[in-house]
Amino acid sequence: MTASEREVDLFYFLNVLWRRRWFIVIPAVVLAVLAGIVSFLLPPQWDVDVVIQPGRYYVIAEPGIFTEVVITDPRLLAAQISYGAYNGIIGAALNLDPRTLPRLRADNPRDTKLVRVTVRTGETEKAKAILTALFQQVKTEFDGKIDIGLKIAETQLASKENVIRNKELDIRIKNIEIDKSRRAAVTLRNKLKISEERSRSLAAEAQGIKARIEELDKRQAAAAAEKPGGIVSH
Repeated sequence: MTASEREVDLFYFLNVLWRRRWFIVIPAVVLAVLAGIVSFLLPPQWDVDVVIQPGRYYVIAEPGIFTEVVITDPRLLAAQISYGAYNGIIGAALNLDPRTLPRLRADNPRDTKLVRVTVRTGETEKAKAILTALFQQVKTEFDGKIDIGLKIAETQLASKENVIRNKELDIRIKNIEIDKSRRAAVTLRNKLKISEERSRSLAAEAQGIKARIEELDKRQAAAAAEKPGGIVSH
């Protein structure tokens, strides 16, 4: 196909559109007018939002190090709200039929631990009451779970404190045993020292006795030598 033929086809197409422009413009205008009338006649709809932060608390994992414990997974909570798990409780709290409640839409914003809940309705006060009832119910559940978690943490803490006390008692007992052993060693060392001193004293006494005996023997020998006949009398 040549360039001139393509230009002819384009002009032909534009000409057809121009001749049938009213078949396009009139339906578009009618639809726009109908949409305006419908939106004017229908009651206004509002989106009422609330942001919930799931309950959490902190525990000491190590001295000076705190670990965050999240009671409820935000994604799980958002799914429960969206699927209507709380509609019956909200209806009972507000004396409403759960089937007449506006749909609750919940999601967990990315990279957060929050839950955003949205209600679309023409009655803002009713929406506020619904979200308030939802918040109170969720808070009650969070508080109950936190109480259970804290009791578990307190039990674990008490158990660890008992272990520490038992270890401290063992250390004190061992220190007492070590002290007794040290005192016994000192006593034995003193006894050994006394024994050594007595041994040295006895050795010295024995040496003195030996020396006196030798001196007596010498004297006796000398006396015997001085007597006639060399008879030694005892």
